[in-house]
Amino acid sequence: MPTPPKKDETEEEFMARCMSAVADEYDSHDQRVAVCMNMWRDRDKKDKNLGEPKTDEERAKNHFGISDEEWDNMTPEERQEKIDKLPPRGEARKTVKP
Repeated sequence: MPTPPKKDETEEEFMARCMSAVADEYDSHDQRVAVCMNMWRDRDKKDKNLGEPKTDEERAKNHFGISDEEWDNMTPEERQEKIDKLPPRGEARKTVKP
């Protein structure tokens, strides 16, 4: 699954990146278009949800301070390693950082 649209990314740029990223996950072209269009349409919803990330990828990027570009350059194994190190949902807010 691709990362959500980047702030400076156009719809055309995002759709091209997304369609390529989901090609192995969805056999149908129509399914790929639907998934990517939903991500594009929902790109601002994160802000409406009190800024809380929805996906494990968003949580990992937020928790570890990883940029979209850095995330895109990580291997799937490196990404999963970060996701596996995440605290349970809601636990990070309880921790006081020095």
